[in-house]
Amino acid sequence: MFTNYRRNVPTGILSVTRRFLATSMFWTVLFSAVIASSGCSDSTPEKETGTVTGVMTLDGKPVTKGEVRFSSDTLGAGATAMLGEGGTFTIDTPIPVGEYVVCVGMPAPIGPQQENRPNPDDYKDIPQKYAVSTTSDLKATVAVGENKVVLDMKK
Repeated sequence: MFTNYRRNVPTGILSVTRRFLATSMFWTVLFSAVIASSGCSDSTPEKETGTVTGVMTLDGKPVTKGEVRFSSDTLGAGATAMLGEGGTFTIDTPIPVGEYVVCVGMPAPIGPQQENRPNPDDYKDIPQKYAVSTTSDLKATVAVGENKVVLDMKK
């Protein structure tokens, strides 16, 4: 066996090491190319979405306090919006297209401080059946694009 005098390493070991490095580089480049060509996206298509604005009334009169909740068990989606002047609300982000049950009630408390908790007396006029998705009969269909809904609760 010949010896590489510069390094005092047998030549056979150098050729094995070079082959190992070349093979490792080949597989690393090939694996990287496969990963890069597959892309970063998943195979599920983007869901179509719509935006929602609306008015909430109780027996035809605007409800100005409360939280509106859109939920869909079949879509696995939901969104909330606060009621404002004239009973208007806007859901800030687009939501998936489909059928939703709409609930309205007292908003969830923000933080542990007592002063941040909503006063239940402000929401006593809202019929209890509209607070839960299993008893609310308010429904809304969200289509692609802008959606304007008028929801009227009955006492």
